[in-house]
Amino acid sequence: MPLAIRVKLMKVVLMPTITSFGRSRQWNQEHLHRLQRVVHRAIHRCFNVRPQWLQQHHVKRRDMAAFVGWEPVEATLGRQCLNWLGHVARMKKEELPKLALCGWWSGYKIKQRPKFRQQQWIQYLLAQIKTSELDWFRLAQDREAWRREVAETYPAPEMTPAKKSKGQPMEAP
Repeated sequence: MPLAIRVKLMKVVLMPTITSFGRSRQWNQEHLHRLQRVVHRAIHRCFNVRPQWLQQHHVKRRDMAAFVGWEPVEATLGRQCLNWLGHVARMKKEELPKLALCGWWSGYKIKQRPKFRQQQWIQYLLAQIKTSELDWFRLAQDREAWRREVAETYPAPEMTPAKKSKGQPMEAP
């Protein structure tokens, strides 16, 4: 099977699998690193090479990912989470996802602080798009402006027309 088809099939299967339910949860650097390792292993499988060969020939994993047009997992999840966050911001105030994200549970006491919270992940993403924590909610009300902000920070990889017709891997952004 040609490399382009193997890469395309691997992307079609792997990315929805590792990012499922990822829009509404927090991610820390360890989670992102583990997911990125899964992507690198998938690329190794597509090329049918072992990590030892890469090390021996001084080939970097990120260079192989850029060659086949596979964007970093952090960019994919960041774009998905910010789009979901804008969607939740535009919901009616009675909707459950908005209540869960912006509301407080009555009668609930925090017993122990987790190592990394949803709030910290959202703060990290808002810092990436250079938007204030106090201003993001207003900006997210305008769907097009919010999408432009997200797309500037996390551009989606696109295929050139020549590669679309040939079925080649995508270019790195």
